[in-house]
Amino acid sequence: MPETSRPRVTMDDVAAAAGVSRSLVSIAYRGVAGVSDETREHILAAGRALRYRPNTVASRLASRTGRSLGLFLLDLRNPVFADIFDGVSAVTEEAGAHLVLGVGDTAGTRDRLALETLLGARADVVLAAGAVLSDRELIALVGADRLVSVARRVPGVDSVYADDLAGARLVVDHLYFLGHRRIAHLAVPPTDGRTDRRAGYEVRMRELGLTPQVVTAVPTLEAALAVATPLLGGPGRPTAVFANNDLAALGVVEAAGRLGLRVPDDLSVVGYDDSPLSGLRAVGLTSVDQHALDLGRRSAEAALWRLENPAGEVVDVSLSPRLVVRSSATAPSS
Repeated sequence: MPETSRPRVTMDDVAAAAGVSRSLVSIAYRGVAGVSDETREHILAAGRALRYRPNTVASRLASRTGRSLGLFLLDLRNPVFADIFDGVSAVTEEAGAHLVLGVGDTAGTRDRLALETLLGARADVVLAAGAVLSDRELIALVGADRLVSVARRVPGVDSVYADDLAGARLVVDHLYFLGHRRIAHLAVPPTDGRTDRRAGYEVRMRELGLTPQVVTAVPTLEAALAVATPLLGGPGRPTAVFANNDLAALGVVEAAGRLGLRVPDDLSVVGYDDSPLSGLRAVGLTSVDQHALDLGRRSAEAALWRLENPAGEVVDVSLSPRLVVRSSATAPSS
């Protein structure tokens, strides 16, 4: 799974250039029935022009075994999981592998059922993105040898994730540089796999001689609104809030507006995920990009590699997050 310095041409790029669907491109490159010779040549010509290189190893593996991947996503309302899905599906479709989807919920009440459904569908490898279950529970349910953890490191298990400790430090440093000293963090309820953002925040705050202020809520706009309202309405309110994800950050923005606080004049807000919502001009949310599309792609590549190398070393891929600065954070007014 080597790194590359030049953006890789994908099946989506070929489909766009040829004016056909991604599935038709997959059929054309696999050489199976379902596309005319003329259309096949048109697609292959478009691929040659783009210097497209199909993942032939993955294609041979998938076609030889007919194996499938199961993808667990925590919440379809959160755009970050849509990006992860797009990354996974691009790789599996290019490889000709089957993809089965299971969806949990932010409270964690459906995680086990969704994962068991994927196992019941005979998924050879399960990719888990956002599961609320603990590391131990995930491994006990799925098995360490058929699990790829996405956006979270699980020791002893194939994992593809962003460095959330570093991402949280980026946020605290940015807000500190702007002049903020009362920086609160809206965290998710702790499980042993979802604490790095909080830990990174708390460690960096103490290193800077600041007192951490943490409130928790499940990662939804509605839950964030509920806990942010008393946080911002009380005495000694923070001048900045670092939210665990972009949806929670929008909940903080809404709470501020209802209290008559202006963002960023009265309150700075920073999110995490750099979802498409954060880039909208009306939102302008400063956020941490954890490369969700790449997380999806790299995790699917890890799963396909695991199918071919069942006794191989544990895959551990860590992506470096980056802070995307927009208009939701500025120097405190006083």
